[in-house]
Formats: sequence, C-alpha cells, structure tokens
Amino acid sequence: GVVASAALIVMPWPPGPISMDPRCGMIFNVYTLPTHRQRGLARRLIETLHEWCRAEGLERVVLNASVFGKPLYDSMGYVVSDEPMMRFKL
Repeated sequence: GVVASAALIVMPWPPGPISMDPRCGMIFNVYTLPTHRQRGLARRLIETLHEWCRAEGLERVVLNASVFGKPLYDSMGYVVSDEPMMRFKL
C-alpha cells in the first residue's frame, strides 16, 4: 500500500519582483506513515516534484511547513518568505 504521499498544484500567480513566471507550484499534503518515517521518502517525493517543476519551466515552488516537516524543508533550501500572506475564514 501507499506509505508516503505528496501533492502539487500549479496555480496562476501574478508576476512580480520575485519572478516574472505567471505560475507558481504549491506543494501540499506531504505525509509519511509513522512506521515509514526517517527513510528519506518525503525527501524523494519533494525532489521528484522539483524535477517535474523544472522540466515544466516553473521558477518557484511554495509550501506551508508543519513543525514536523520544517527541518526537512530547511535542509532542502526552503526559506521563510518575505511575502506576508494573511488568511481570512469566510
């Protein structure tokens, strides 16, 4: 069965000072079953998504890191963005 997963959507995104690419990849729902953690599965999934994005010509990928995932993303070169995003629940 499936022991790890990750998803990606490509969203339209207005060009701006960070990138003129009108698209942005967003990674979400990265999860590994507890019994299969610390084996590099999430890293391999993220690297595969990065490869796909590069092949598609995407210039940026974003994600929201949980406290559990942040060490992995830090080690892969992700940084906290200077773009403040606020949320409003309707």
